[in-house]
Amino acid sequence: MQRKFKIQFMCFLLAISLVIPISLSGCGKPIDQDAPEITIDYLYNGYVDQLLSDGAEKVIGSIELSKDENEEIIVTVHPKELVADEKEESGYRVVSYAANRVFILPSHSYCTFISNSDDNTPELLATEDFFTAVNESYEKNGEFKEYGDFILYDIYVLDDQVLLILARNA
Repeated sequence: MQRKFKIQFMCFLLAISLVIPISLSGCGKPIDQDAPEITIDYLYNGYVDQLLSDGAEKVIGSIELSKDENEEIIVTVHPKELVADEKEESGYRVVSYAANRVFILPSHSYCTFISNSDDNTPELLATEDFFTAVNESYEKNGEFKEYGDFILYDIYVLDDQVLLILARNA
């Protein structure tokens, strides 16, 4: 009886030792295998739609970037509104609001930047590179007050964190 029990127990252990590795063989695959490739087009279209449907708020404005004592990037948004105006060459004018808004820009956020090149094509930058590019651009082109009104961004915010900053061709 003991011998029969040992044989059954050994068969059980053998079966388990074969089943477990087979069942765990898919555990190392990334969860978001079907996630879209992060491109400029996706950010300006699909990702914006996703953020808005998730409850994000869109704020249009010029920005100033700084860092706090923890080296987190702080975004100060100077909210603006584009108002139709036939008298303006562009067909609109920019109206500023008095109240600025301050948010944190986490490192996992997406940011686009438009340099003063001829093609005005947005470039996808990591948050640290975005911080550097914006501040260097302000230094190169003058004080923020002079330059900031001409560079507008669409900022998507959820829970006081900026998830997406899109440069505008305004």
